[in-house]
Amino acid sequence: MQTPAPYPTIKTVLPDSFSWKQIQNFVQQQNPGFILASPLKNDHRSKFEFAGFSPETLILVFSNRLEIHSETGNSVIPLDGSNPLKEIENIVNLGSSSKLSDPLITGGWFFAFSYEFSSFLTASKVETFPVLPSELLGVGLKPKVLFRHDLKNGSIDLLHPQDFPTSNLIVNLKESNKSDSAPVETDGVHFTESFNLYSSKVESLRNHIRDGDTYEVNYVHELKGNIKNGNPSQIWDSLISYSPSSFFTWFKLDHFTLLSSSPERFFKTTGRQITVQPMKGTRRRDSDPEIDLRMKTELSLSEKDQAENLMIVDLMRNDLGKICKTGSVKVKSLFEVESYQTVHQMISTITGELPENETVFSVIEALFPPGSMTGAPKKRTMELIRKYESGPRGFYSGISGYVDYSGNSEWSVLIRCIEFIGKVFSAKAGGAITSDSKAEEEYAETITKLKGILESLNIKPESIINMDSGPIKKGY
Repeated sequence: MQTPAPYPTIKTVLPDSFSWKQIQNFVQQQNPGFILASPLKNDHRSKFEFAGFSPETLILVFSNRLEIHSETGNSVIPLDGSNPLKEIENIVNLGSSSKLSDPLITGGWFFAFSYEFSSFLTASKVETFPVLPSELLGVGLKPKVLFRHDLKNGSIDLLHPQDFPTSNLIVNLKESNKSDSAPVETDGVHFTESFNLYSSKVESLRNHIRDGDTYEVNYVHELKGNIKNGNPSQIWDSLISYSPSSFFTWFKLDHFTLLSSSPERFFKTTGRQITVQPMKGTRRRDSDPEIDLRMKTELSLSEKDQAENLMIVDLMRNDLGKICKTGSVKVKSLFEVESYQTVHQMISTITGELPENETVFSVIEALFPPGSMTGAPKKRTMELIRKYESGPRGFYSGISGYVDYSGNSEWSVLIRCIEFIGKVFSAKAGGAITSDSKAEEEYAETITKLKGILESLNIKPESIINMDSGPIKKGY
C-alpha cells in the first residue's frame, strides 16, 4: 500500500491572537497527536516547531507486524524479523525530489522509533531485550493538519489539504484552554536496580573493557512510579520550565504518551547534506556562577570526557562513511560545550554528502541506534547492553523526527524522556562506562541527567536514593 507523495497543501497564516502554547494545548488533546518543539530561548539549531494531528495515514510497528491505518483502509504486514524500514519507505513514497524548500511546506511525516526497533536492522542486527507483541516499537504519521511555528518571527502557519474544513478547527482552537490543576503527585517511585546492583554491573562492564570486549558502554537504569495527580501535558509544561532544550517531543496514542526534552540532535538532512551531532560528556549546572563556570571548564578540559566523545565521533564517522560520498565526511567541530538549564554537555559535529540513491531511511539503517547511546564498537556493546540491563529501553535512546518531500529531515535522540502507560511512568538515564569509571560518579551523573524530570514530577532526589549506600553525597 502506498500513499501519494504530497497532497495539495494550503498554507493559512494564523492571526497573531493564536499563541503557540494554545496550539500545543489543543494538539495534546488529540489522539494521535505529535509535537516537535524547541522551547530553548534563542536556539541557534532550530528554525521551526511543528504540531500535527488527524493522520491521513498511521503506521504502527510491533515486534511481529506492521499495521497501516489509512482513510482508504487498514492492513497488517507480518514481519517475521524482516526489516520494516523497507515497507515504511514504500508507504511514505518520498520520490526523488531534491528541490529545497522550507521544512514540511508540502506536508510530510513524523516518526518515533524505540531502541528495540534496532533488532530489525541489518546494520546492527543484534538481539535486544525481548518485548511483548503488544509493545509499540515505532510509529509514523502523516498529519492532515500541521501547525508550523517560525521561531524567528513568531508567525504560525496552518498547513492542510485543500478540502480540509478549517472553520471548525479555528473555533476549537479559540476554545482550547488548559485549566490549571493541582501540583503533580506521585507514589511508588523507585529505581528498578539498587545502587549495589548498579555498582556490581559497572564493575562487570569494566572487566569487559579491560578484556578488550568493548571500549565504552552506555549503561542505562530505570526510574518507575505512578502518577496520583496530574497529567502528561502538565508535566510537559513543567519540563519546558525546568529543562528547556532544542528537541522536545510529544507523542500520544490511546493510553500511551511519550515526552522527551532532549538536547541531542541525531542527524539532519538538507537536500543531500547530512549533519550528525553526538553528545557525550555531562556536568551539572550550579546557581553559583563561579562554581558553574568551574564545572563547564572542568568538562571542556576533561581527558576522560574527550576520550568518550572521540570514541563516538569515530563510530559516527565510520557509520557515515558507509553511505556518504567518498571523502565527504568531515569533523566540523570537536569537544564543544553547550550549556542548558540543568547541565553542560560536550558536543561534536560531523557532516557528509549523501549520494542520490540514499534516502533518509537508508541513513537510519546505517546509523541507528545512536552511537552516543550504545558505546563502541556498537554491535558487541549492544550485546553487553542486552546482557546487563534489566529490561527493554523502550523509546529511551531511540529517535524522533520528521521527513518531508524536499530532502529535509531532522531527528533527535530520545533522552531526558518519560513514557506513560496510563498513570504508570518510566524514565531512564545512562552514562558512559569506561575503564576508569567509578560507580558513584556514574550514578551521580544519571541523577544529574534526570534532574529536570524529577523536578517536573515534584520528586526530590533524596527521597528515592538510598543515602546509606553512598551513591550520592552532594551536588546531584
